[in-house]
Amino acid sequence: MRVGTVQCIYQMKQLEVEKHLRTLQKELLKPKVIDFVETSMMSAATKAKLLQEIRKEVGMPATAINFLTIVAENGRLKKLRRMITMFLAVMTAHRNEALCEVITASRLNDSNRKSLMDALRKFVKVGKNIQLTETDPSIIGAMIVGVEDKHIDLSIAKMQKYTDLLKQSI
Repeated sequence: MRVGTVQCIYQMKQLEVEKHLRTLQKELLKPKVIDFVETSMMSAATKAKLLQEIRKEVGMPATAINFLTIVAENGRLKKLRRMITMFLAVMTAHRNEALCEVITASRLNDSNRKSLMDALRKFVKVGKNIQLTETDPSIIGAMIVGVEDKHIDLSIAKMQKYTDLLKQSI
């Protein structure tokens, strides 16, 4: 096998593991999963065994489930969300990407997304690709933008908070 082929296979495996960890990250926010992770009524070995069974059902790659099994056996499932977040951050840095999260009251259309991307490029190092994730929680209006280590909150809820603070001091 040529070096390029091996490198391509390695990158595909990384992407597969990353995809499954992103899915797991979302699952870790569900109440039943939180209870499973945080319960002390079940031994670490039992949790590891259950994770092995779940792997068969969801088709998770062996490398990802081996990682989860080790985490469970060592009693570190409570730290799993943080571990996944850090792994994803390392993978993003490895691909020379800048993570940008945009929270808006409604979905951005293509024109607004392009304008936002152009503005965000001014905040990241030259040559970095921007990986934009859009979320849509229950903010009243405007937007919240996070790019790498910068955070800009332009939501109406935040503006209302400042307005209320100003009114209190008068």
